Amino acid sequence: MKIIFDIFDRIWRFIVDVFVEESPIHERMTLHIQDRIEHYRVDFPGFYLDRILVACEYHDIEKALELYKYHSHREYVDIFVDIFARLLSEIDTSNSWEVVISTVPMHWTRYGIRWFDHMDYIAKRLARETGIPYVQFLGTLFSQRQSHLSRKKRLENRKNRFTMRNPNVIIPQTVILIDDVISTGATVHECARVFKLHNPYCHIIGVFLSSNISS
Repeated sequence: MKIIFDIFDRIWRFIVDVFVEESPIHERMTLHIQDRIEHYRVDFPGFYLDRILVACEYHDIEKALELYKYHSHREYVDIFVDIFARLLSEIDTSNSWEVVISTVPMHWTRYGIRWFDHMDYIAKRLARETGIPYVQFLGTLFSQRQSHLSRKKRLENRKNRFTMRNPNVIIPQTVILIDDVISTGATVHECARVFKLHNPYCHIIGVFLSSNISS
């Protein structure tokens, strides 16, 4: 399957290179860093995250994300790491005794399709760039892709899907949970719920490349 995928990917790249002339994504993108926490607190009572930072709208970055996630165009990782670093610069961690970066875990079946964990790859690079440790605390059970579901189904689809890999681990004071897109917030809400079950006093900050709240 991977061989067939690679063949189609190369054909696609050739067509784009020959027939499409576009400036690099980072030259066309305008970042509008916003804190969206109030939206989710109103729209999602009992929301577990303490803060949500978003760099731009999904349509501004959609093509680059699709190339990176589903076609393994890893040349975009430097751009995404730079965006995340700019988002993290908005966070004052001077009063925190311990801060870590974490990600939403990918189920092994998704890994089998994409051949790499796109957020794990970014997080490792981001940790080297910022000096903030990256720790993957969570594991996940299989669930349907959120992008094909209604808001109600998305909320149901993520319930009780995440667990601690090590139930005896100590959750630090501040967890910066990064992901590429936030829409309903159901996924990160469930991740944060698990964190706070193990440490009710931890501060969970969601940091996202983009928002797709209208979906």
